[in-house]
Formats: sequence, structure tokens, C-alpha cells
Amino acid sequence: MRTTPGFIKRREIHWPSALLGQDLPDTRILSFGYHADIINFWNPASNSRLSSHAEDLVGDLVRERERTDTESRKILFVAHSLGGLVTEYALSHSRHTAEKHIRQVERCTVGIVFLGVPHCGSDLASWGKLGTRMVGILRRANKDIVGVLDPGSEMLHEVQKGFYTILRLRKDEGSELSITCFFEELPVIAVGEIVPLHSAEIKGYSCYGIHANHMDMTKFPSRKDKGYSAVVGELLRWKKAAHRVVMSDSHSDHHARIRWKVPRVSPLYTGRRELGERLTAVFLFDPSAPPRRQRIFVIVGIGGAGKSEVCAKFADEHEDE
Repeated sequence: MRTTPGFIKRREIHWPSALLGQDLPDTRILSFGYHADIINFWNPASNSRLSSHAEDLVGDLVRERERTDTESRKILFVAHSLGGLVTEYALSHSRHTAEKHIRQVERCTVGIVFLGVPHCGSDLASWGKLGTRMVGILRRANKDIVGVLDPGSEMLHEVQKGFYTILRLRKDEGSELSITCFFEELPVIAVGEIVPLHSAEIKGYSCYGIHANHMDMTKFPSRKDKGYSAVVGELLRWKKAAHRVVMSDSHSDHHARIRWKVPRVSPLYTGRRELGERLTAVFLFDPSAPPRRQRIFVIVGIGGAGKSEVCAKFADEHEDE
């Protein structure tokens, strides 16, 4: 096979289904697609924003887990290019939403493989904008998505701020996320480097090179491919660690789960908003109280006034906290 410097022809297969299932046989492999069209701008682009893609990802994942009764199953993400920013935004959305069923995604995520993800933006953002303008007379291109790659983008700043907040919180909580980054070692012919090393890495986490350009770095032709071996090696390690945690939890936490089972809230419950806000302030947001000291809130009232219902409602809404 004849090749050009900086270009290696790779046989295109859908490696998550064709290869990964052989190395991770007892895992469920799902894929999420969207139209961002940063590099191959000649294809039609979606008019969705990055935040919409992220919320769609979380929503689709939650519904699939609920449908199959696997809400507590651990999650590993593999994300390429802009998909990494979608994943980061999705986890931030999951973490900070008021919807309890949405929070399960961030809570169950244990590891992320980032492949050529522009965490700090891309120097080719201006080139991407130029490309979308060139085809604008023929197709509707998504300038909002491409604009996120500008290193000075406010949206990129918000995505990274939200994700780094999660990393700090998870570390403080003793449930640190496992992260490995990969960067492209070859340039795209006639274009150059898409995501430089300094943008593809996250300080404090491992970062390895894949001998391919930005578009080909996720095209693994076989299980013998070095890039594939590196990616699957990370996933295997995390999978084993997650399995040990699940087995430990299943033995040690059984009685704790029964002990803290929350009574069903009456469908006739009308709510005591002011009282609920006071409970939240005392148990969740009281900066004056030591974090590990038991806190007590006494509710006094005549029989049948709804004291138990208020407590049950609060416990149900904040079960994960």
C-alpha cells in the first residue's frame, strides 16, 4: 500500500461493536451520534448547540438505563474531538440538575478516555469558521458548534469550569474520576495539526500519543492496532476496579440500604416550601457546622399536621446527598 507522509490509510470499521465487545464481553456498549462537522465541513451540520447535544446524551442514556433497569450500573465514556466537550458538559449538567433521575449519570461515571479533545480550544478554530462560511451558500453550517473551539470562547470556558469543578468535588468525595487523554501525532494533509498536545491533555492525568491524524486516530483496523490496545487497556483496568467496588458495595452496604429506606410520600402532600428551605439550609448548606458532625432539626406540631410527610419529602428529594 502506498502512503503519503502524515497519511496512513486505515480500514474503517465500527470498532466499538466489532472489536471492543471481544475484549469487554460482559459490558454493554452504546454509541451516541451527533452532527458537529468541525473538520469534514462538507457534510450537513445540525443546527443544535453543544448544550443541546449534551442534554440529549444524558436524556438518551438515562432512558436506556431505566428501560433496562440498570440505573446503578457504572459508566465509562470514550469521546473523540468535540464529543469530549459534549461529554464534559453532559456530566456537569447531570451533576447540577434538580432532577434526581438525571443525576445518576454523573454519579455512576467512573472513567473517561479523551481522544484528541480540544480542552483548551484549537488553533484551527478560525479555519473551521472559514470552512463553514465557504459552504454557507450551499448548506446550513453550525457556527455555534465550531465557535466553541476558539481558545477564547466563553462557552469553552464554561464547559471547562464546570468539568474541573466536578473533578475537584469527586476527589474531595473520595470517588475520583479516572481519566486518560490521547493526542494525535500526525498532521492532517494540507491542513496541519488540529488539536495540539497542550490542548488535548488535562494536567495531572496521563496523556499518550496515537500515531495518526485527528480524523484517523479513532479508526482502529484490528485488535492488534497499537492505538486500540492503548485505549482498551485503560478501559479494562477501570472495568476491573469498578467491578471490585460494586462487589464490595453489594456485601457491605446491604443493611445500610435497608436502614435508610425512605417511606413513600403521600400523593396528597401539598408541600411546606418555607420549612423545606430551612431543612436544606441546615443539612446541606450550613457553612458554620463542621462537615462530619451530626445535625439535628426538630419539628414540633400537633398530630396529623404533616411532620412525617415533610421529613419523608425532604429525604426523598435529597436521597443522593
